[in-house]
Amino acid sequence: MRTWTEVRELAARGYRPEVVCPPGARLGDEVGGLGCPVARIPMRGPLDPVAVVRIARHLRAVRADLVNTHSSVDSWVGSLAARLTGVPVLRTRHLAGAVPRNPLSTLVYRRLCDRIVTTGEFARRRLVAETGVPPEKVVVIPTGIDMGAFDPDRVRGDGVRAEWGIAPGTPLLGVVAVLRLRKGHAVLVEACRQLRSAFPGLHVVLVGDGPIRDRIEEQVRDLDLDGTVRLVGHRRDIPDVLAALDMFVLPSIEPEGVPQAVVQALAMGRPVVASDVEGLTEVLRDGETGLLVPPRDPAALAEAIAALLRDPARGATLGAAGRRLVEKQFSLETMVGRLEALYAEILAGRRGG
Repeated sequence: MRTWTEVRELAARGYRPEVVCPPGARLGDEVGGLGCPVARIPMRGPLDPVAVVRIARHLRAVRADLVNTHSSVDSWVGSLAARLTGVPVLRTRHLAGAVPRNPLSTLVYRRLCDRIVTTGEFARRRLVAETGVPPEKVVVIPTGIDMGAFDPDRVRGDGVRAEWGIAPGTPLLGVVAVLRLRKGHAVLVEACRQLRSAFPGLHVVLVGDGPIRDRIEEQVRDLDLDGTVRLVGHRRDIPDVLAALDMFVLPSIEPEGVPQAVVQALAMGRPVVASDVEGLTEVLRDGETGLLVPPRDPAALAEAIAALLRDPARGATLGAAGRRLVEKQFSLETMVGRLEALYAEILAGRRGG
């Protein structure tokens, strides 16, 4: 979603963005819908020589000025292709996890890119410490939020609640995240088991898809929570989904970047309960813009959720403070402006000013 947003906003500012991705990649379909050119090139591995050659030919054909890579395999083949053609490389690192400690990983960050973007300060510090990259090479640009699209005064969640058969006034919690172990969905499901007796009408939706879906569905069945927890899969109408929620929860068990969904929930004025892990603490101030609990602690998570369910006025206060924070530090205009300035800086350095 961040890549899609960058493409859309850069095109609106007069740039000519183009996406190179493997055949069948959802990103290609999404940016193609924006009218963005898409080159579908198979990338069979990080050192796929055929992919490197094909991407290099494509960069020459379109006379690319800069390559921005966003993941693992594409950072190898895309960066090598860019080096063959003399095109500068910006490496965007979306996650805050540990960098594999091997010479090849270090090579990607130290030699195969000109600058690096992380989405949060903790991710920047960790990358510098684990790769030895000069600190000045890494820039923090948090994901920006379209404050018009995520506006609680304009967006209503009634339609989403009706679709899910959840009546107005019925407590509804949700998490929007890829179904991965590190996001802590299993912790939330266990917390729901503990909450069920105190809040028998409670509903919880897990929005998103991913590799552990079957495991979470099995946990929900084993705990007899089918009437409480619902996996609704991938959704495009995230503002409407967030508007339908009374509370947003993200029980991550590992450090994060600055997750888009948390910032979006704050923009929608929703109270947020999340894990006290690096990255999340860059946007959530405990007791000010949300509640933080120890990771991997279902009891603490259930207690914090219960506190806000019993005191909706406090939740509203937290949500309002969260929206003010997003307006000030995490707007879409701020993100794109900083990215545009970084592009200009990289290109000016390569062209000698």
